Amino acid sequence: MILTFGGCAAQSLPPPVQYSLPEPLYNDPEKLQLKTYTFKVYTNKELNDVLKNSKGKNIVIYGMTSTGYKALTYDLIELKRYISEQKSLIVVLKKTIHERSINQ
Repeated sequence: MILTFGGCAAQSLPPPVQYSLPEPLYNDPEKLQLKTYTFKVYTNKELNDVLKNSKGKNIVIYGMTSTGYKALTYDLIELKRYISEQKSLIVVLKKTIHERSINQ
């Protein structure tokens, strides 16, 4: 069995299509500015003391079980990880868009 390939060497390729990418339609987001807050953990005795000493003051106390506090801690860590990954992804996408606009 003989297999041959043929082609026309005189045939030229069409010229490459050239176009420029439009400027991205996004602005960098403003820097995240988180507020300062404090977590305080009270035992039952400490909580009673706080309540006794708070007469006449406006205070707010949120209650949470140790399981709930643990879940909140894990969620905050997960949120921090997610935001970090999104920032990395944005950097890669911006770099890719920039490189493609230069190479086109």
